[in-house]
Amino acid sequence: MKISLKMRFKCVVGVLSFERVKKQKISLKLSAKTSEFIDYGLISEYIYASFKQQKFIYLEDALAFFEKNLIKEFPKITKFKLKISKPQIFKMLAKPYKSTPSLSKKVVY
Repeated sequence: MKISLKMRFKCVVGVLSFERVKKQKISLKLSAKTSEFIDYGLISEYIYASFKQQKFIYLEDALAFFEKNLIKEFPKITKFKLKISKPQIFKMLAKPYKSTPSLSKKVVY
């Protein structure tokens, strides 16, 4: 089976001083293959709660966290690809930029 999730929410994430106190929007896309049905509502709740609890400094930290823990939490997932971006970060900075920073990781077990 294949699962696709698209999530947008606000949380504390980032290395800059204002990012550590002001919540910003996160855009997240997950595509996963599973050995059998998984309630994707539980997966989205887990991802959301993890961001709220961990307050990641780097997006790379978030990717590493999910690479290590998503399969542990949901062992029916056989592989997944996760993309995380901060679509409004450049609006929060003084200089205008035209791109959106994002990272992705593909994990196969």
